[in-house]
Amino acid sequence: MVVVTDNPMVVIDGLSSCTTYDVKIFGFCLDGWNLLADNFQFVTRGCGACYDATFCTAAAQDAQQEWIASVKLGNWEHTSGQGGAGYQDFSGKTDSIPVIMPLSSVSLAITPGFWGGGYKEYYRVFIDYNFNGVFEIPAELAFDSGFSLQGTLTGNIQTPFFTTAGITRMRVLMKYTEVDPTPPGPCSSFEFGQVEDYCVELRTSLTGTVLPAAPDNQLLVYPVPATDFADISLEKPEELNLRIYASDGRLVTTAHAVSGHITLTVSHWAPGIYHLQARAGERVWRRALLKI
Repeated sequence: MVVVTDNPMVVIDGLSSCTTYDVKIFGFCLDGWNLLADNFQFVTRGCGACYDATFCTAAAQDAQQEWIASVKLGNWEHTSGQGGAGYQDFSGKTDSIPVIMPLSSVSLAITPGFWGGGYKEYYRVFIDYNFNGVFEIPAELAFDSGFSLQGTLTGNIQTPFFTTAGITRMRVLMKYTEVDPTPPGPCSSFEFGQVEDYCVELRTSLTGTVLPAAPDNQLLVYPVPATDFADISLEKPEELNLRIYASDGRLVTTAHAVSGHITLTVSHWAPGIYHLQARAGERVWRRALLKI
């Protein structure tokens, strides 16, 4: 695309959303066209709330003595290294983004780093589940440590039910609380610790393709919760394909039945929440399957 203008401000129409463009600026002089500036890039809007929305600020005033060294969510992990400012923005890290499914239990580990001895820290994680650029309490408080602790924090994020897929923002806060014992808010400023922002992808199917949901009363899943077996059946006999995923996105098993009835042996499964995706023709059902 070439735009020729004598106006110092240029509006370019017809660009694709969430696309990186390279720009070269030339000026026309007596000797012809000459390159006036180094090449630069810009990304158009439409990449999701994580990139497009304007979030509130949050930061620690000092992260030289203690900082967030690594964050692990399911199988995804990011190491941010030593020190740094009171706020670090990793939302531009696009080579690896954690994926979250609805009604799942996702393991979480936050490891602090210290210059010298360790301190007790209070941890909180917020996720903008509704893509509106606001971390809402309590709906989007994804994890709260509940108290200050020393060493690596481990726990689980219990995700809510959501039907909209896309890339949104996750905020991780670590606050030294011996001076101020109040937990860190999503838009707070505090003395010691660190705040980090990441992008996460909310998916409603493991393929990333959102198919229309089928009526709930056409698929039966029982017993709830399951202990030794789980029966999945259609109200009317029809070819049924089934996929079961663990909360970290790992495919556990697949099954197929022409009759529309499948019995799964789940006694050897680890307790937890699994994700059931059933398909008959162009109809798709997604359910949470609890194993105890």
